[in-house]
Amino acid sequence: MRKTLPLFIVGIVLIVSCMPKKADEKPTGKLNGLHKYYFPDGSLYLEVNYKDSIPHGTFKRYFKNGKLLEQSEYVKGVLHGPSKKYHENGQLSTETSYDSGRVHGIVKKYRKDGTPAYEAPYHYDHPCVGLKEYYLSGNPVNNYPNIVVRADDKLFEEDLYTLKISLSDGSKVVEFFRGRLTNGKYVGKECQPIHTKEGTGYIYYTLPRGGFAMEKINIIAKIKTDLSNYYITQLTYNLAIENR
Repeated sequence: MRKTLPLFIVGIVLIVSCMPKKADEKPTGKLNGLHKYYFPDGSLYLEVNYKDSIPHGTFKRYFKNGKLLEQSEYVKGVLHGPSKKYHENGQLSTETSYDSGRVHGIVKKYRKDGTPAYEAPYHYDHPCVGLKEYYLSGNPVNNYPNIVVRADDKLFEEDLYTLKISLSDGSKVVEFFRGRLTNGKYVGKECQPIHTKEGTGYIYYTLPRGGFAMEKINIIAKIKTDLSNYYITQLTYNLAIENR
């Protein structure tokens, strides 16, 4: 998803454009250069660089205590380049890299004490393999679930064979796909969604009497973690069935 103007910036642009101009200002009707906005108590809230009323350049947002909350870069109203957000105590909260409004690179998240929470790789908004998450102790999370495939054989009764796909820990917030990861990294157009209901994916095979089917299936799971990241794992399943 392209990251464009935050709603609060859009609101500021609309408000300022409706304000009367100072006597020494040329009535161009457009904002250019650095503009500053303040909290009701007079403390600095925003520093926004504009080009033709569109954020272009460095953008800064502040807490009421005067500490920096966010520093990002905009190009023609779209996030492009490094973006950093901070906790109110001054510790770095999040590092994100944008390319033309899309998250591209490794998103790094830190807790208020400065310890890492996660490192999540992205390819133009697509979460990639290689997620690293950390416990409060600082130790890495390494107990992610695995893909489990069970066969439901009803060939004799209904000419139907079903693969039921789930996760080893019973997690239900998951999407299943079949195919290959694009560049070996992320779920792209090459992957076909698998019908999933309440955490279980289903692949159906209808095979007439005397029929035979054999194929190698690459199954991918895109799992949402407790930290709202996506962990991607895959499994190759060798299918060989015969309806005698």
